[in-house]
Formats: sequence, structure tokens, C-alpha cells
Amino acid sequence: MGLGLVSLTMFAKALDFIFSTPTNNIDKQDRNTTTFMVALSEANTLMSTVRGIGIEHGKAIPLPPETRSLEKRLFLKATFFMFLRSYILFDLLEFTLKLTPPLRTYKGGSIYVESLPIPQRLILAMFIHISTGCFIIEVMQAAYFFATLMGVGVLNQSPSLWPPIFYHPWQAESLQEFWGKRWHQLLRRTFLILGGYPCEWIGNKIGLGRVFLLFGTFLASGLFHELPCYLLRRSFDWRPPLFFLSQALLICLERAWQAMTGKKIRGWWGRLWVYFSLLILAQILVDSWHSRGLGGGIVIHPRLSPSRHLILPILNDTPKSYNDSTNA
Repeated sequence: MGLGLVSLTMFAKALDFIFSTPTNNIDKQDRNTTTFMVALSEANTLMSTVRGIGIEHGKAIPLPPETRSLEKRLFLKATFFMFLRSYILFDLLEFTLKLTPPLRTYKGGSIYVESLPIPQRLILAMFIHISTGCFIIEVMQAAYFFATLMGVGVLNQSPSLWPPIFYHPWQAESLQEFWGKRWHQLLRRTFLILGGYPCEWIGNKIGLGRVFLLFGTFLASGLFHELPCYLLRRSFDWRPPLFFLSQALLICLERAWQAMTGKKIRGWWGRLWVYFSLLILAQILVDSWHSRGLGGGIVIHPRLSPSRHLILPILNDTPKSYNDSTNA
């Protein structure tokens, strides 16, 4: 599954590099003094710079402000503790999610447990939904911080090439701000290449290039987020693409509001608008994933799971199916 997503991302990057102009950071080093480690570092930069850092198009992608010192030793120290924090948190979240009824096996199940009364059913669904979102954030950060440690610590890359990936997503006051600035931008270029730009080319023929660019980008994102289940030989579900297309529609409504009133969506009303989209509408996305068993997969090997070693022995009533899944 992971290899399929990486392959699709690399395919988009290959198309991108054909038409992109590298900056001086990569393209104009003295090849007479290039060592093996320098060449390896450059190759790693080209493969890992999904946000375009060091590439011409990367200038248009917003980067979160850096909170770590850029002095190498201090930067590595701070990054290590950030990696440790995210590792512990996403392990705890995975452990907790696997204790909930729908997520104990690879068969999966809806986050809406029909055997529960409606109030408890909705509360549990919201708990699973929020925990899944937090899990995604922490697992991505842990992987990114580990890659940062390798890039800076082993390949001697500049800390400036590894800025943060998230910028306090829950503080967003509009969906444009959330998706365009505060959520990670790692796959932004991928979705533009695979969907946004082709649809923009079509839209330009009828004067709707900007609208088609927006919907094409989110359509590519929706199909990309559906791909993991397809690679696991699960049936295709239109709910992930539908959710991401709904985000494009809601962003169009934000733009229409600004055009009519001259004001952007801001403040608590804007934040409630974002929360409604992420906490209510996005449940169809999470339910789609868990219904087809994604929540039953093992992210951390049981031997490397702090939560399993520290918490599981205390839980005398832990479901047997959880033990079976983690020992698989």
C-alpha cells in the first residue's frame, strides 16, 4: 500500500522535474569537488523535497515558521525530542483506537456502532474520528522528523531544508487557510500535477480555469486518499473523493462570500465553519477507511510499541481480538 502511494508521488515528481527550473541550490555546485556524500545528499534532496524547497515552484508554497534553532546541534536535539513526542503519541492513539469495537480486526467496521444507543453511537463515532485525525498528524510528523534527522544528521543537509510541515491546523479560520497554509503541503504539488493543471487546461477553454484548477486538485486528492483501500483489494468507495470535492465547493462559497461582501471569513464564525467541515463532513471519509479495515492494520510492530508494553498488562479485560491482531 505504502509503496503504491510513494510510486504515484514519484511519478508526479518525475513529471514535475521535466518542466521545473532548479534553483542554484542544486544545479550549480562545482562538480569537480562533488563527493559521494554530496551527490547522495543532492539525490535525497530531489526525492524528498516534495514542497519544492530548492526548486523554482517551491517559492509559491507557504512554509510554517521555524521554531527550532538552525544551529545544527541544537536543531538535531530539538528534532529528536519532537520525533520522540510524536512517536509516543501516535503509538498511544493507535493502541487506543484498536480498543474500540470497529477497529479490532482487519475486516473493519463502521465507526457508527449500531448496537449502541444513538447518543453513545455518535459520541463514539466522534471520538474515533478525532483520534484518527490526530493519529494522522502525529504519524506524519514522526516520519518527517525521522527523515529530518537522517537528512541533517547523516547527509549533512542544511536545517533550513527541513521546516515544519504543520502550522497549528486547528487555528484555521477558513478552509482556504486550512488547506492552503496550515495543513501539510507535502502533496500539494502532486495533486496539482495529477489533477489541478490538467483540469485547468480544460477549464481555460470555457473561461473557468481557476475553478477547474481548484476542483481538479481536490479530485486528485480524493482519489489519492482512496488508493490505499484499492491497493488492499477493497471495493472502490466514492466517499473519499466526494469529501474532498465538497471542500472545493465550500472554498468556492468562501470566495463568493468575499466577492459579495468584500470581507474574508474570519474569527470564531470562520473557525466554526472549519470545524463543521472537519468534524462533521469529514466523518464520511474516516468511516469509509475504517469500514474497509484500514484501522486494523499494524503501524508499529508490537515489540516497538511503548503503549502495548506499559498499558496492555494493566488492562485485564483487553479484548482477545486485539491481542491476536497485534501478535499477527
